[in-house]
Amino acid sequence: MRKKLISILLLLLGTSFLFSANLPINLQSVLLLRIASYEKNIKSRIVDGQINIGLLYNESNAASKKNMEDIKSELSKLAGKGMKIQGASINAVPIKITSLKSALSEGKIKVIYINS
Repeated sequence: MRKKLISILLLLLGTSFLFSANLPINLQSVLLLRIASYEKNIKSRIVDGQINIGLLYNESNAASKKNMEDIKSELSKLAGKGMKIQGASINAVPIKITSLKSALSEGKIKVIYINS
């Protein structure tokens, strides 16, 4: 399971660098959900009809924190409009970079968005 999560992490890491420079945050949030919905095993990651998306950020970097807050707001708006991943509701969970190891070991985070 950890290998699958890491594969998603690497996919999103690569796309986050592409997104951050040119793509508005509202489009990043839509693409994040669409990319995640195409992941082959995403249905197996749905728990109680919900999928947790970790928003990894650097708490000592104001830009990273603001970006995390912005993407969380956009994901909440999309969830409020009924957007889902493979029928699962979306739950955005901020994760400080210093807490990444514990967040991954708990196994609750299924998709990760990495802030610069």
